[in-house]
Amino acid sequence: MKKNNLIGKIGYALNINLPGLENKPGGHYVFIKNIKDDKCSVYTIVSLKDSKGEFIRKKFNELEKGLLVPIAREDINLPRYSAFDMRTIENVDIKNISLNCSIRLKNKHKFYMRDLR
Repeated sequence: MKKNNLIGKIGYALNINLPGLENKPGGHYVFIKNIKDDKCSVYTIVSLKDSKGEFIRKKFNELEKGLLVPIAREDINLPRYSAFDMRTIENVDIKNISLNCSIRLKNKHKFYMRDLR
């Protein structure tokens, strides 16, 4: 697949491969914003609800500040309400992002999300 075709795709990256999140366990779904050489810039996708199904109050403060952009439930096939974290993570190796995830996002997000900030 050509590198330009990866822009706007959703993949999964372990926190070990994301600069700034190396010390946290697990991983994040990421939205590929742009690509330069073999590195890319990504937005992480975060959940607005906890495992009990309750909204996380701290996330609403981040929504007010513009650090998170919510995703409508019908636009993505994740089990919980989610949002794009607008704090861009730079210099992520493309080879460390698994694109074999089953998460699908409507096309309208692919165009306006990559042009923000």
